[in-house]
Amino acid sequence: LALLLWWEFDYAKSARSQCKSCKTKIQKDMPRLQWTTEESDHHGSGLGFFHLQCAAQAGRSWKTLKQVVLAEVRHLDNSKSEDRNILELAVQSDGGAAVTLPIAGTSVVHAKTEAVDDPTKVEVPAAVLAALASKEAELAGKKNDELKAMLKSNDQSMSGNKARLVQNGYG
Repeated sequence: LALLLWWEFDYAKSARSQCKSCKTKIQKDMPRLQWTTEESDHHGSGLGFFHLQCAAQAGRSWKTLKQVVLAEVRHLDNSKSEDRNILELAVQSDGGAAVTLPIAGTSVVHAKTEAVDDPTKVEVPAAVLAALASKEAELAGKKNDELKAMLKSNDQSMSGNKARLVQNGYG
């Protein structure tokens, strides 16, 4: 009996899920992919959540996962265009020149070509930076009260100046 397995897109409903690849939390309302199967044992159908970039990378290198193919990702049509662009760029990457991008926290990025040893970071194609920068710019355009309300709903720190609030909300 062969199990059907597929990738499924959604936005994190809380900040409790953890990426199976990099082992960091996926913040509320952040895009993610779930490796999914048919429910057959009453334990649910989800086999694990991944950041978009982590799913693309793991799909290429893990033997137990199927490579991410955009046309086969369920519910991708429910995603925002910038999130679809990030996934598309991550999937198209061949693992060449990349940048190191913290999954949660800061917008500080730098060019990297060697392997990343820090488990809180994941290699992301350089082309993804433009899409991520627009997300950061969107947060920077919000008023402090709006940022604090968003951070409060995610159980994140609401202290600091505007730059710190943006930084906290970016992860």
